[in-house]
Amino acid sequence: MPHVTQTKQAKIVAGDLLASTLHLMKAPPVNLGTICNWLGIEVYAMPCDAFGAMFSLREGKKFLMANDKLPQGRFRFSIAHELGHILLDHEPLKHIYEQRKPAVRAPSRLFRSRIAVAGAAFTL
Repeated sequence: MPHVTQTKQAKIVAGDLLASTLHLMKAPPVNLGTICNWLGIEVYAMPCDAFGAMFSLREGKKFLMANDKLPQGRFRFSIAHELGHILLDHEPLKHIYEQRKPAVRAPSRLFRSRIAVAGAAFTL
């Protein structure tokens, strides 16, 4: 079986996710709330100066925390980016000030962009 790069995997995962969830939405824009519910991922919005969004584990279950002080578009974009990390099987950050390496961030950025292009915008 040929090696699949993280970039190619991001494209595949984004396409598969949209194929599985778009029928659950009324129409574009892509509804991130629907996607998170479908994946069983809880999203918590809170004001924070340390991050835009991040995912973590609690009792073995993945969840997202997002900074609701961000403008709405950036808030949604940050959630889509973190969904990319989750779906690409990246490890959760251990604390809010930890930074990911560029090689890990790039595929999540591509995933986020693929989701954005599909719906032209996000809702949550």
